[in-house]
Amino acid sequence: MWSVDISREWFHRYYLSRVAVEFDEYAGVLVIRTEAFNQEKARAMTTLLMEEGERYMNTVARRLAQEQVSFLETQVGQISERVLQARQAVLAYQNERNLVSPQGTAENVFGIINQLEGQLTTLNTQRGALLGYLNPQNSSVVELNLQIASVKKQIARQQARLTSSERQTLNHAIEEFTRLQMIAEFAQDMYKTALAALEKGRIESMRTVKMVSVIQSPTQPQYPMEPRRIYNTAVFIVATLMLAGIVSLLSTIIREHRD
Repeated sequence: MWSVDISREWFHRYYLSRVAVEFDEYAGVLVIRTEAFNQEKARAMTTLLMEEGERYMNTVARRLAQEQVSFLETQVGQISERVLQARQAVLAYQNERNLVSPQGTAENVFGIINQLEGQLTTLNTQRGALLGYLNPQNSSVVELNLQIASVKKQIARQQARLTSSERQTLNHAIEEFTRLQMIAEFAQDMYKTALAALEKGRIESMRTVKMVSVIQSPTQPQYPMEPRRIYNTAVFIVATLMLAGIVSLLSTIIREHRD
């Protein structure tokens, strides 16, 4: 039926002359019409085209949807790794400084300082009262002075834990811990957003994927519409008669000129 020596270009041209695909934009429907030497071959060709087209289009649609979901899953995995690293950084800093919460420790230190300052105020009041009727070298006054000096040293020691030019103080610890905690919380928020986007992307990809479905299976023709035998026969007869008339007319003209 078809020579194997014919090029693909000619075969493709012949294929296009025998297969017609029309797209109804309003209904979104593809209509396939096939011409063959008999009705069985025409139906078989249409069925094959329909099945292969349906398989290919659905495969492409699923692949695009899967690629979109895979991209979101990759992003979620990367953000999850960032969350883990941020959490590990917070834990490492807590272990390094032996502090669960620098802010809580600082609040405890503030409480201790307030208590010591209260004790210092009480001791100063007692010392002032004793100096009203005792000599500064009195043993009671000297003892109060020692207690006042001790409380002042404790206050200075606790204040040194809070603020200092060194990096080991609580104010630096609070600043560093707050920074690490903010990074961890930001990464956690991004992770939650990425998870929500992943779920939304999955639903959206399944909702918007364009699947090809068969509305009507190929039908087997009962009567061949092509070629139009009666029309072609009539045209052939008319053309033959016209050609015969022209030949006869030319023959008559030639004979008359010879005579």
